[in-house]
Amino acid sequence: LLIKGAFWHIKRIVITNTGSEALKLSSEEAHHNIIEGVTAHSAGLTGIAVHLGAGYNLILNCDAYQNFDFLTNGENADGFEVKFGAGVGNVLIGNRAWNNADDGYDFWHAGNAVRVESCYAWRNGENLWSHPFFTGNANGFKLGQMEGAHLLIRCAAWNHPWRGFDLNGNSTGVTVYNCTALRNRIDYAFTFTKGNIEKNVLRNNLSLGGDIRINPAVNEQHNSWSKPLGVHVTEQDFLSLDDSVVTGPRNPDGSIPESGFLHLASDSDAVDAGTDLGLTFTGTAPDLGAFERGSMRTDGVLWLHQHVR
Repeated sequence: LLIKGAFWHIKRIVITNTGSEALKLSSEEAHHNIIEGVTAHSAGLTGIAVHLGAGYNLILNCDAYQNFDFLTNGENADGFEVKFGAGVGNVLIGNRAWNNADDGYDFWHAGNAVRVESCYAWRNGENLWSHPFFTGNANGFKLGQMEGAHLLIRCAAWNHPWRGFDLNGNSTGVTVYNCTALRNRIDYAFTFTKGNIEKNVLRNNLSLGGDIRINPAVNEQHNSWSKPLGVHVTEQDFLSLDDSVVTGPRNPDGSIPESGFLHLASDSDAVDAGTDLGLTFTGTAPDLGAFERGSMRTDGVLWLHQHVR
């Protein structure tokens, strides 16, 4: 499905077994569209893509999985991508990407900032196709090459063979608030040394089971690994590490069923260990990670939905 027009609302369709992208918004005329509840799987390239000037589009509560491109041995088949000079104002909320050949979310040469909220990625980049020359990059969120001051809020990435959150070659600087990475080979990789490395801002993020590789010039505070915060995170800090509910069927309204997965236990050091970023929180201070105890995780969705429309 190729969209080159404005004010379309595409809702609750399944697109599968395509030769290229399952759904693509492309050109400056592709603006103020809403892609809601769409499932894109087994495509011959990326599931849902935004390219070439397309702006002010909302991708809401969509799923993209098992996409694979044979032409490049899996290297270009992401779940979601905003690439190649996309326009301003694109927003992704409540989406899930898993078992794609390349990355869950890829912002290569996006050109403009993308806002990503309450989006999840798991097990991307695994060679499910037993391809002998497999080249999938295996990242949850790959934050671009060159320009794009992207903002990630309350996102989670787990069980990737390579990186959960990867700055890649972004030279503009990105902001990552209240995200959680679990058991990726590298949970957070912010090592790129060119451009404005000091403009990368990490706050209230949580890590368990993966390496942390961050350039000392990155502006990072109040994360689970930050010093001198003194937070020690173990498996006992979470109500559950079972992802079977969050990876299962959605609710009838398109939302993801609530579960204890990656939610903090009441006695966790990460509870009330964050700093106020203007997001909704309970207690004396924000918690670390993607799930605030006792608050709605979709508190910004309705406002953003209306804003994009």
